[in-house]
Amino acid sequence: MPTTINALLESAGLSHSGVARWGTPIPNDQPGIYLIALSRDPSSLEGCLGEAPISLPAVIDLTTRASSLTVDGRPDPSPQELADRLSLLWLPDEVVVYVGKASTSVRQRVGQYYTTRLGDRSPHAGGWALKTLSVLPDLSVHWAATPRAELAEQQVLARFVDGVSARARTSLADSEHPYPFANLEGPGGRKRHGIRGARSAVRQSAPSRKAQDSAAAERVPRPPAGRGVLTGDQKVTLHEEIAAILREHDNQWMTTDQLARLVARRGRYIKRDGTSNVSAFQVHGRTRNYSQLFERQGTRVRLR
Repeated sequence: MPTTINALLESAGLSHSGVARWGTPIPNDQPGIYLIALSRDPSSLEGCLGEAPISLPAVIDLTTRASSLTVDGRPDPSPQELADRLSLLWLPDEVVVYVGKASTSVRQRVGQYYTTRLGDRSPHAGGWALKTLSVLPDLSVHWAATPRAELAEQQVLARFVDGVSARARTSLADSEHPYPFANLEGPGGRKRHGIRGARSAVRQSAPSRKAQDSAAAERVPRPPAGRGVLTGDQKVTLHEEIAAILREHDNQWMTTDQLARLVARRGRYIKRDGTSNVSAFQVHGRTRNYSQLFERQGTRVRLR
């Protein structure tokens, strides 16, 4: 049967040391393990979710940042395809969604987990799938101090696997390795999920002065006929391309960074320099200048 946090810790001879909300520093500088869960109560199974709460905006961000991302060997998966595959890692009757170890300091290791951007390789990308959850800010981080962090992690994962229900196994992409949602490997080997290259994002260097000047010039609105790329008899302007992307994603809120990456990836809008590469700053300026078309909240944009 599904396993509580306390039962998992007891299987490794440990007791619960504390709990904090996701994003909050952990007051423990000792080595140990940590369990990220839907429940704040370590003795309860309340909080289980029957369906995977995958965040489509987070998945969109991953598909635009991770250049080598594939699903079953197929490159450039759609955000919906990736979200559907991630849903097959979800266990509907479990509260624990990730188990990790900290060989030196729980505070430091969990802090690294907090700050690693989805798609990056470091400093802590082992449980990257966790960052695709829409409930991420509501998750709780439980921990227990132990100098045997690696052994304790394996013992906890083994106990977790033993408790997974037959019903939950049938819904998984890999029923032989029913680890917590964001654990992609454990004592029985690697989870077979078909996703590769999710940690292949390329870090971007700061824009040059020339690029900044170009971005500033791009913010000045021009008549639609004066720019764009020919598509049949029509020219695609930047604001038209942004609007098209938003419509294709059901007009969900998207960040200017996500929109800029999708504009470049689609290649339909061409700048005067012959490229489709636009910056989040340019998207910000264009959506601001067409305020009758776009609604904005900070860096987020959608159609009115």
